[in-house]
Amino acid sequence: MNSISAPFTRKKGCRWSVFEEEEKFALSPLPSVPYKIWKTAKARPDYHISVESMFYSAPYEYINRQVEVKLSDDLVEIFFNHMRIAPHKRLYGKFGQLSSIRDHMPDNHKLFVDQTLEAALEIG
Repeated sequence: MNSISAPFTRKKGCRWSVFEEEEKFALSPLPSVPYKIWKTAKARPDYHISVESMFYSAPYEYINRQVEVKLSDDLVEIFFNHMRIAPHKRLYGKFGQLSSIRDHMPDNHKLFVDQTLEAALEIG
């Protein structure tokens, strides 16, 4: 006999009967939204972190720093010292996709990204 169904020695019933009669009503259903998953990652030299084969930018000041990542079904949030430094819409599908926020880039990268074909032809 297991301990949950073993009868009490000083009162009627067992642990299971006490649960059924006195405690079960207080249980709540499981949440409809899944729990968040926490991971750690290191910001790479290109200021992106890798999470499940997708890449999300963090401010370039965090290159080579260990960050915490909170994952939900639709959001990836990057934290440093318990402070959120970057939110991203979660990527699905083809491996290796990038989610980059312009403000995370160093100034020289912003110049490159902002470069247009017309401006490049004018310089050349």
